[in-house]
Amino acid sequence: MDAGTFAAVLAVMVRVRPMAEEERPSRREGLAAGIADGVRLVARDPVLRPALLLTAAAAAGLLPVVSLLGPLLARSAGWGPGAAGLVGAGQSAGVLAVALVAARRGPLRRTGVGASLGLAVAGVGTGALAAAPVPAVAVLAAVVVGAGSSLFACHVGPLVLGAAPGSHLSRVQSALTLVQSAALVPATNVLGGLAHAAGARSALALCAVLGGAAAAAGLASPALRMAGATTAARANAGRREPA
Repeated sequence: MDAGTFAAVLAVMVRVRPMAEEERPSRREGLAAGIADGVRLVARDPVLRPALLLTAAAAAGLLPVVSLLGPLLARSAGWGPGAAGLVGAGQSAGVLAVALVAARRGPLRRTGVGASLGLAVAGVGTGALAAAPVPAVAVLAAVVVGAGSSLFACHVGPLVLGAAPGSHLSRVQSALTLVQSAALVPATNVLGGLAHAAGARSALALCAVLGGAAAAAGLASPALRMAGATTAARANAGRREPA
């Protein structure tokens, strides 16, 4: 079944494979030069730079919560593998619920605010998971974690792609994936080591603090607070221009 979903994605990619002409690189531009150009754009852009930093914080502080720390918490608390599975299912339920609402109603107009609020919600859920006394509470906390992470994901994508120029969409998307992977790999090892040394609840508490701090930083950034509204205003202005 999993392979079938990848095949469906491949079919869609083949169907839409023509690249936008404005994004086709010059034949003289090498791979290294193209990568460097994308990195320079992200580093200098007032919206893309903090958006990718938020993505790194989300990857480090959210992705390991249920996949790594949830099972470790269940084992250390003596809840058993069934409880660990329910915690994972709770997160999936939260992700799906928010994704369905976003698909129906669309993201918030201010996508930067929506992404930051998603991190805040996930941070609250992670803190509740760290303090959960029984499996039922842990499952409910995991639902909140999933809802927050889905709220973040539903807004950070439009935020990043809306701020990227048409000539660099693929490069910015690649940078987004790279930042997420680069943050996740070391964070997983650090959190696993912390859970081994001080317990899974301590590692979860650290993730909750990281999520809350990232959310506060995002809401404090003027560029992120206005992101989305500014893009929409430019688009509306462009539509009002005479042909």
